[in-house]
Formats: sequence, C-alpha cells, structure tokens
Amino acid sequence: MVQFKLYNVDEIESLKRQIKQYQTSLNQLKSNQLASHAEKLYDYQEQITNLERVIKTMQEEQEEQNVDQAGNDDLLKEIQLIKRSINDLENDMTIVKERVKKFNSDVLLEEIKDLLEQQQRTNTNTTGSNQRANQNQPSRNRQMQQPTSSFRQLQNFLSSSRQIELAPNNKKKI
Repeated sequence: MVQFKLYNVDEIESLKRQIKQYQTSLNQLKSNQLASHAEKLYDYQEQITNLERVIKTMQEEQEEQNVDQAGNDDLLKEIQLIKRSINDLENDMTIVKERVKKFNSDVLLEEIKDLLEQQQRTNTNTTGSNQRANQNQPSRNRQMQQPTSSFRQLQNFLSSSRQIELAPNNKKKI
C-alpha cells in the first residue's frame, strides 16, 4: 500500500516556494520563447516586405519593358511603313524614268521628222529653183548632174539640218 507522508508547515512553505520558482522560471521560458517567436515573426515580416519590394521592382521593370517593347513595336511599324514608302517611291521613279525616256525618244523622233520635212521642203524649193535655172541652162546642168551616192545624200542632209533653226516656240538644241 501506499504510504502517506505528512508534511509539516515548514516543508509545505518550502514546497510552495519551489512551486513559485518553477512558475516564474516557466513564465520566463515562455516569455523567452515568446520573445524568440516575436523575433522570428519580425524577421519573417522583414523578409516579406523585402520580397514585396523586390516583386514591386520586378513588376515595374516588367511594365517598363512592356512600354519599351510597345515603343519598339511602334518604331518597327513606322520603319516598315517607311520602307514600303521608299519601295513605292522607287517604283514610281522607275516608271517616271521610263516615261521620260520614252517621251524624250518620242520628242526626238518628232523633231527628226520635223527636220526631215523641213529638209524636204528646202530641197523641193532648191530643186525647183535649180530646175528653173537648169531650164535656162539645160546643156551645162545635164553634164554636171550625176547621181549622188547615199552617203553623200546623208552627209548633205545632216549638214543642212544643222543650219535649220527650229520654230520660235520649239527652240531646243538637238
């Protein structure tokens, strides 16, 4: 069986003191744990705020990159439009050059035709006056007239075309 021991008042008082000491030490341990928990909690809160700052800066950088990318996209679109415009201008210039060449050749052909007509008119005028002179002196001209070669006719044509002046509204050098 269990034996009971009776305590006297002094022993009870000493036991009460020990219990109080245990309670104070337990409270101190709890308060130390609370302090360490509070420190850990504070450290965690600091880490969270640091992470929030980092996340915020990352988001701002991402937004800046998005804005830069949008600006780059706009610039790229403008550059592509400029390239298209340049290509269109090059095509237009090629067309204009071809038209100018064709126009110049057409104008040159027309001027040559005009010169030929003027040459023929002057030739008919000179041949008409020559025929009249030949009629007056038929024997001498018949002896002098020999058929001229094609080369000589071309040379005469070119030399006479240089002497002909263009009409006043079409004064151009050929």
